[in-house]
Amino acid sequence: APNINVNAVGPTASFTPTPLVGACKNSPVALTSTSVSGPAPAITNSTWTFGDGQTASGPDASHSYTDTGFFHISLQVTDTYGCTDTYVSPDSIQITSPIAKFAGPDSFYCPGVPLHFIDSSQGYNILEAWSYGDGSATDSAVHTYVTAGQIYTAKLTVTDKYSCTATFTKPVTIQKPVATFDIADTTAICVPLQTEFTSHSQYYDSLYWDFGDGSTSTLPVTSHFYNTLDTFVAKLYVQGPGGCLDSASRRVLALDPTAITKFIYSPLYHCDSVAATFSLVVPGYVSFAVAFGDGQYDSTGDTMLSHLYRNPNHYSPSITMTDATGCIFGVGGFSPIYVLGATPFFSPNKHSFCDSSLVTFTDFTISNNGYARETYTFSDGSPEQTEQPGSGVYNVSNYFNKAGAWPVILTVSTDSGCTESYADTIRVYQTPHPAITTASLLCAGLVQFDADLNAPQVDTITWAWNFGNGQTSGAENPTVRMDAGNYTITLKASTSLGCADTTSKQVTVNPLPEIKGPNQLTTPLGIPVTIPFTYSSDVTSYVWSPPTNLDCPTCPNPVATLLLSTQYAVTVTDTNNCKAIDSIFIKTICTTDNIFVPNTFSPNGDGVNDVFYPRGKSLYNVQSLSIFNRWGQMVFQRRDFPANSQDMGWDGNFNGHPAPADAYVYIVEVICENAQVVAIHGSVTLVR
Repeated sequence: APNINVNAVGPTASFTPTPLVGACKNSPVALTSTSVSGPAPAITNSTWTFGDGQTASGPDASHSYTDTGFFHISLQVTDTYGCTDTYVSPDSIQITSPIAKFAGPDSFYCPGVPLHFIDSSQGYNILEAWSYGDGSATDSAVHTYVTAGQIYTAKLTVTDKYSCTATFTKPVTIQKPVATFDIADTTAICVPLQTEFTSHSQYYDSLYWDFGDGSTSTLPVTSHFYNTLDTFVAKLYVQGPGGCLDSASRRVLALDPTAITKFIYSPLYHCDSVAATFSLVVPGYVSFAVAFGDGQYDSTGDTMLSHLYRNPNHYSPSITMTDATGCIFGVGGFSPIYVLGATPFFSPNKHSFCDSSLVTFTDFTISNNGYARETYTFSDGSPEQTEQPGSGVYNVSNYFNKAGAWPVILTVSTDSGCTESYADTIRVYQTPHPAITTASLLCAGLVQFDADLNAPQVDTITWAWNFGNGQTSGAENPTVRMDAGNYTITLKASTSLGCADTTSKQVTVNPLPEIKGPNQLTTPLGIPVTIPFTYSSDVTSYVWSPPTNLDCPTCPNPVATLLLSTQYAVTVTDTNNCKAIDSIFIKTICTTDNIFVPNTFSPNGDGVNDVFYPRGKSLYNVQSLSIFNRWGQMVFQRRDFPANSQDMGWDGNFNGHPAPADAYVYIVEVICENAQVVAIHGSVTLVR
């Protein structure tokens, strides 16, 4: 049999990874195929299997692992004949991802104290590099921060055997602890004193209180009872993470008021009254009031005081203090203040009376220093009365007979020479004796009565008039309306005490003269008119006002010639010198008696009655003159021209020609001198 040569062909798969033994998570691993084929066929397909469930095609590959671990990589190649070969790497590739992690202070840490960071990083053969945010870097996990009040960023970087890295950062607050607290009720003068403590400290992780009396506490808010009187220093200690400390302190005063209080005053002895001065020293932080011992107090808070003791006695000042807790403490037992002397007092059996009386004075004087002398002094000129030595029951009498207010003074001297006086006033009222004065002749109407006294009066007088006609008055000099007649007038004068006297007087009130006549009279303007008044027979004089436009202003019936209406008044006096007044209003009017309008005229040029015009007496002006023919046609009109002016009237012409003889109607408006306007209309006959 012939020999047949058979060529066995097929590819050989192989590859080289970069890196060869390990790589970082999520970092690319480069795979380079080193597969070969036979002499003729070529490799047409390459399939990669990465060991993490992922595959790829292509002669070369790059793959990033998303997880860590050991992975076997295989490559299958196929040539043009469909022959295949697979290569599995004999060594697995390791994928790593280191973890950087450390623990530090949760909130803050002390400056100047080594801070140990607790490293919990993970990885293969890792190397550590620390950066602390203050410019320093090291491979140590221990660092000391110097400056407080700062926030630093600590950073750790780790690198494993395949140079894979990881970084972790953490803020670090460096703070010193700050001790501070509030305290309430720190001062008192009584025990137990309950004091409240409230911490407002910052940047600490533990605290404790030292109350200064051997007691402590670790509560941030607490209270403490101080049971003894003393001065205590309460301290608060706070400690920050790392062991650094801070403290604060306040004083608590449980004061002994009896040991601190000083009360100095002077003088201790004086006659009659004492103007004492006081100097005080009291515990601080208390309010206080001084009781002077005479019922008077001072709570102003002043430590320098003065007080006047007015009456003889002995007085014991004291101080009452109140602290902020409401505790009240009184301090007394100081030396008393003595006011030596007497308190004179007497009581008269009467204080006031009319004209004169005997007054008895009963002595009620008291003294804490005996009685050396008692003297009554009378200001009405009576001699003084003295008892020496006195007894405090020195009763005397004195006769008063002079009107006025008379002070009576009792002066008492004590055995130590202290002198004091008491005064009271005796009032002697004078009985007033009134008199009535009036004019010699009285006329009906308003009558003036005057009160007088027969002797000067020192007191205020109350007057009471009775005029005998049912009228009364309390005025001193009243004016009363009286009718004519005979009256008995009485007047009573009295003082406030009731001292009084009454007088009376008979008076005759004469009637007023009579005037009779109209209230108003109407007369034509400018026409004389006699005023028609009549009078009682005893009238002796007449006076008219105003006197203008009267022929005799002192006559009983003057004649008035008026243009304007006028009010006249006449005052008459009778034989008793009594006066009466009456008035009359004279009204002037403008009438046809003041105006003349002719009923015919003949404009023939003979100089007699040639012009038709209005005329009259006391006329001021013609406001208008209008003339109409029988058909109502106006033949003439003129306005605003003087009265009694012939040149302004109608000359009998119409439109430049003589008007026919006929009867014409006229309307004329005339202004009189009293400003009255009078309108007249009628007819006039033109004669040719």
